[in-house]
Amino acid sequence: MKRTFVAIAMSCLLALVAPGSTNATTGPTKARVGTVTGTFRMISAALTGMNRGVPGIITFIPGKNNSHRSVKVTAHSSGGFTARLSDGAWSATGQTPFFNNSQSPCGESAFVVKSGQRLRISVQCLVP
Repeated sequence: MKRTFVAIAMSCLLALVAPGSTNATTGPTKARVGTVTGTFRMISAALTGMNRGVPGIITFIPGKNNSHRSVKVTAHSSGGFTARLSDGAWSATGQTPFFNNSQSPCGESAFVVKSGQRLRISVQCLVP
């Protein structure tokens, strides 16, 4: 009876430890990602000369030969945003209530993310 209890206890303990264990020689697998920061801006070359950060949603779209899904982040009231994206080609567009009531995306910019890289971009809504 005592041996059975010890064997069952050890089996349970191993079942709890095994899923979270890592190989000491290779360690955990690290994702290949970079950090993209930037600002979402409304810009007008008209007489007003507007150039200000705006809140909204930034959508990152995977480029050609990039099998990842689109990623959306929120740009805060001054237009700032941050996203962690996988390696590869991406483009970014933005939607803001200040441009066509968020109905039209604007400001596509293309870029390439490399592992460990910190990249700064600007997504711009050009208004007449």
